[in-house]
Amino acid sequence: MVKSKAFKVDGVLAIEHYFKNGCKSKIYTVDDILYSEYAPNTLLDKFCMRYASTMEGRRQAASAYLNYPNKTPILIAPYTIGAFPTHSYKSFDNVWIFNHHFHIEIIEKDVTSVTFEGGMTISLNVSKYTLVQQKLRLHTMIDMFRNIENRKEWGL
Repeated sequence: MVKSKAFKVDGVLAIEHYFKNGCKSKIYTVDDILYSEYAPNTLLDKFCMRYASTMEGRRQAASAYLNYPNKTPILIAPYTIGAFPTHSYKSFDNVWIFNHHFHIEIIEKDVTSVTFEGGMTISLNVSKYTLVQQKLRLHTMIDMFRNIENRKEWGL
């Protein structure tokens, strides 16, 4: 088990709850699987703060602009790094999936396998439909905020 070391947020593929050996989360990256003493939402909050916001602030902005009150994706770094939840962000069943290319395979009803480029695979207790919809929401949000920035309009 590799305890959390320095890693780049743009290399994170997914983060899930993990409760062993004093750890609270399991972090899948392009290079390795890491474990952290911080819960997934705390890690996401730290990632967002690096870009001058909080996870809750990012979640509220996305929810307001896109009318996604539940399972709201978040934009971590403006226009480049985002993540979507597989369940309510407050649920221990939730896994945060980051905006990297991945392939979805149905294992059984409401159980899927997600394989990222590079071969990292994670099994999820969520349907393919939910994953596809959440991925679509995330990319819609990234594009929408990018377009707002390109227009330099505030629309207040």
